[in-house]
Amino acid sequence: MIQFLFGACAGAALALLYAPATGQSTRAKIKDKAKSKLCDLQTLAEKKQQHLSNKMLGIEHKLCEFSDKAGNKVDELKFKMSELKETVREITEEFGVTASEIADELKGSASSAKESASDIAGELKGSAAIAMQSTSSAVDSAKEKLAKTLSSEEPSTSDEDFEPAEDAGSPHPAQQPAPQKPILDERWQERRLGA
Repeated sequence: MIQFLFGACAGAALALLYAPATGQSTRAKIKDKAKSKLCDLQTLAEKKQQHLSNKMLGIEHKLCEFSDKAGNKVDELKFKMSELKETVREITEEFGVTASEIADELKGSASSAKESASDIAGELKGSAAIAMQSTSSAVDSAKEKLAKTLSSEEPSTSDEDFEPAEDAGSPHPAQQPAPQKPILDERWQERRLGA
């Protein structure tokens, strides 16, 4: 870095020595340019200072407005809090109940509602399982009847072959008949291949 600065100074000195103008006129030009640049910098600094001063005044004005609004809001909130305290005191005196007692009662009601919802959900799950098992039995029965129909020479279309599905509201899944393994696939394949 020092070498660079030394080289720059040496280059400037050589440029001044070999310049076509005289030293006095070169110094005058440098002096005039320096004064011009200094004047430009002073003007720019004054403009920036004025601009910043105006911004500071604007910010100060906004802060004063905000402070006034905040003070008004604080006063308003204090007034509302005092009204609320007075209302709570009046309710407490009138009904003899405190806010903590009301909260405890609400918590008890909420836990009771939660337990009831849990019981209802359990009952719904049980009913859904029974309905699914009943539906599965009905489907298996229909498959067996279809297999019988496909295995016989003359298909039967009487109403006796199609029984309605069992009631989905039976009390317990263990009371449902065990589903039989359908033989539909084997007989259907045999009949299909034979035809």
